[in-house]
Amino acid sequence: MDYTRNWPYISKSTQDRLTHKRIVLCGAGLGSIIAEIAVRTGFRNFLLIDGDTVEAHNLNRQNYVEEDIGKPKVEALKKRLMAIDHGLNIDCQNKYVTRYDGKNLLQASDIVINCFDFDRQDFLSFDDIAKKLGLLIIHPFNLCWAGGAIALTPESDDFSSLPKNEDVMQSLVKHISMASGNCMPWLQKKLEYLATRRVDYIAQLSVGAIYSATLTIQIMVRYLSELEIRTYPFVYIAPNLEHMVDNLTSIGFD
Repeated sequence: MDYTRNWPYISKSTQDRLTHKRIVLCGAGLGSIIAEIAVRTGFRNFLLIDGDTVEAHNLNRQNYVEEDIGKPKVEALKKRLMAIDHGLNIDCQNKYVTRYDGKNLLQASDIVINCFDFDRQDFLSFDDIAKKLGLLIIHPFNLCWAGGAIALTPESDDFSSLPKNEDVMQSLVKHISMASGNCMPWLQKKLEYLATRRVDYIAQLSVGAIYSATLTIQIMVRYLSELEIRTYPFVYIAPNLEHMVDNLTSIGFD
């Protein structure tokens, strides 16, 4: 792929570095959006991990089309990425991995994008293995009208500092909520709404997927440019929605 249009924003040395780094993408839902932007930015080596298949309800926010429905996500995503650049190096693991798979899968890699659901135990075990291997870890998350990301390095704090008296998902949602401050009261309202309806999913929008993907790419490029990145407990949030709070709070609650 021709990356010459990147040059005002990404130095040649960093661009060259991107082409040699290997990304392990744990989860090909939100990860499918991140993967395409990563390819267009200059990353060329990937391991895609997911045991799920494409369903119709994925299409509102994930990087798939109708003809992908029923196909393994990793295979459909690989096909799409290879259509952008047939010279990519992409390996796939079409399965739900466990902590016992982690060390073998993460070897010979540089960056882990952990899109596993917060309520999966493997979500934490992959972080532990990646830190021991000296890898950069990024947790992106879709906040509907916004996106977020948390970065971990071998030297940074990690989620082991979360309260022990509640599950990881509850703790992280509280942490993200506190980090977002008063900019996102609509997120709190949405979570409360979903709780009262007793639904078994968290509503997500394509807008949030794109913002979280953008943050993930920026973190990786800064890190590989040897620029400072902020790590946990800091939470990256984009965009600043303070000027839209009143309108967004009322959307979707009729």
